[in-house]
Amino acid sequence: MFNVTILKMRDLIKYLVGIAITIVIVVVISKQFSKDNNKEEKIVNEVKNGISMLSEQSFLGCFEQAVPTMAYLNEEYSKIAEEDDHSREDILQGILETQISSIKGIENTEKIAERQETETTTENTLNVADNQNSTVGTASQNTRCRRSPE
Repeated sequence: MFNVTILKMRDLIKYLVGIAITIVIVVVISKQFSKDNNKEEKIVNEVKNGISMLSEQSFLGCFEQAVPTMAYLNEEYSKIAEEDDHSREDILQGILETQISSIKGIENTEKIAERQETETTTENTLNVADNQNSTVGTASQNTRCRRSPE
C-alpha cells in the first residue's frame, strides 16, 4: 500500500519557488553563453578574413616578383575585365541599332511596293481608258461609214 503524506501549503510554495528560481538561473546563464559565442564567432570570422586577404595579397605579390610577366598579365586581365563591362552596353546598343535599321529597311521596301502598286493601277486605268476610247472611236467611225452613203 501507499504511504500518502499530506503536503502543506508552505511546502508546495517552497517547491514551486525553487523550480522557478532554477529555471530563471538556467535561462540567464544560457543567454550569457550565447552572447559570448556570437562575439567570439564574429572575431574569428574577422581574423579569418584578414588572414585570407593577407595571404592572397602576399602570394600575388611574391608571384609577381618571381615571374615579372605575371604582373603584366594581371594588368592585361584587369583591362580586359573593364572592357568586357563596357562591351555589354555596346552589344545591347548594337542589337538595338540592327533592329532599328531592319525596321527602316522593311518600311522602305513597303513604300517601294506601294509605289509599284499605284503605278500599275494607274497604268491599268490608263490602258482601260485607252481601250474604251479606241472602242468608242471605232464605233464612231463605223457610224460615220454608215451615214456617208446616205
